[in-house]
Amino acid sequence: PSGHNVQIMSHEAGWALCRWHARPERILAQGLIALALSGLGWSAAFAAPAPAAALQAGRAALDDGFYEIALSNLAVAAAQAGDRGSRAEAALLTAQALAGLQRFPAALELLRQKQNLADTPARECDFDYWITRVLYDSGAWPEALRAAEAHVRRFPESVYLPLVQRLRGRCLIQLKEPEEALRVFAALAKDYAFLPELAADNLRDWAALLVQMNHPDEAREKLLRLLADYPHSAAAEPARLWLAKLWIEDREWERADAALRELARRETARPENRAEAWFELARLAEAQTNWNGATQALAQAAAVAPDSVTRARALAARGLIMVRGGDLTNGPAAVREALAALPPGPEAGALQLDLAQRLLDQRSFEQAAAEFQHYLDAFTNQEGQAAAQ
Repeated sequence: PSGHNVQIMSHEAGWALCRWHARPERILAQGLIALALSGLGWSAAFAAPAPAAALQAGRAALDDGFYEIALSNLAVAAAQAGDRGSRAEAALLTAQALAGLQRFPAALELLRQKQNLADTPARECDFDYWITRVLYDSGAWPEALRAAEAHVRRFPESVYLPLVQRLRGRCLIQLKEPEEALRVFAALAKDYAFLPELAADNLRDWAALLVQMNHPDEAREKLLRLLADYPHSAAAEPARLWLAKLWIEDREWERADAALRELARRETARPENRAEAWFELARLAEAQTNWNGATQALAQAAAVAPDSVTRARALAARGLIMVRGGDLTNGPAAVREALAALPPGPEAGALQLDLAQRLLDQRSFEQAAAEFQHYLDAFTNQEGQAAAQ
C-alpha cells in the first residue's frame, strides 16, 4: 500500500533440509568444495569421490548456496548410488539446487519423475513437501495451494506441517483471500509458538498482511509481540523497521527515531537492515526540514551499505537533499558520483531528471539546463526526453 514498504518476506533461507554444523562429514565435504572452487579438480586428490562423499559434498554445497557445485557432486552421487534410498536423497537435493538457481520447471520435473524412489512414508512426505515448495517459489499459487492442502490431508503427522501451513497462508495472500490467510496465521501462532524462528516469521507475515489490509493498530500489536517474544530472531530486524514506519505515519517521531537508531547502530545487525534504518532516519529528518541530520544519516547509510547499488542510492539521496538545502556545488557532485555507480537504466534516468529539476527549483538555470541536456544525450526514454526538453 502507498506509504508502506512492507512485503511478505521470503521464507526460510536456503534450500537445505537441515543446517549442518562442525561435524566430521561436513568438514570433509567442505574440503571437497574447496578443491572444486580452487580449480584443482578432483584428480588433484582423488580419482573420483565415492558416492557417499559426493552426496555429503553436494549437501554441504547446497547448504552454503553453491548450487552449481552441488549439482556437480549430486550428479556423481546419483550415478553411483547403489541403493534406492541414496538415489532418492540425491534426487531431492538436486531438485533443491535447481530451485536455488530458479530452474523451477527442471526441479519440478525431477521431483515428479523420481517420486517412485521413495521407499518409506517419510521419504514420500519429503518429495510431496518439495513439490509444494517449488510450486510456491515458482509463483504457481493455485497449484501450490492445492498441493499444500493435499499434503495436510495425506500426511497429518508431517514434519513439514508448519512450513506447509505457512505456504498455504502465503498462497492465500497471493490469491487475494486475506481473511482466510489471517485464520491460517492465527492457527500457526496458537499451534507452533514452541518453534521460535517459525513463530517469529509467522508474526512478521501476519503483521505485513495486516498493514496491507490497512489495519495498522493490529499490525503494531503483532510487531511488538514479535520483538518482545523473539528479540534475537531473524524476523526482529525487519519488524523493527516496519514498526518505526508505522510510528512515523502516526507522527510518533521520538519512538520511531529511537527504534531506528537502535537498529542502525547495532553492529551485529544485517548490513541491509542497518542501511534501511539510516535511510528511514534521513526521511524522518527531511520531513522535519533537518537537512544536516538527513545528510548525516545518508552518509551513514552509504558507509554500511551491503553493495555498490545501495551505496549509490544513499549518495544520490544525500546529494539531492544537499541541493534542496542550497548546496549547489557538493550536492550535484554527489549525485553525479552516484550516477556513475548505478547501472544504466530507468533508475539512473529518473535520478538524472530529479537532479535537473531540483536545480531548476533552486533557480540555478545554467546548471539545470546542463543536467537536462545530459539526460537528452544519455537516455532514450520518450517521456523523460519530453520532460527534459
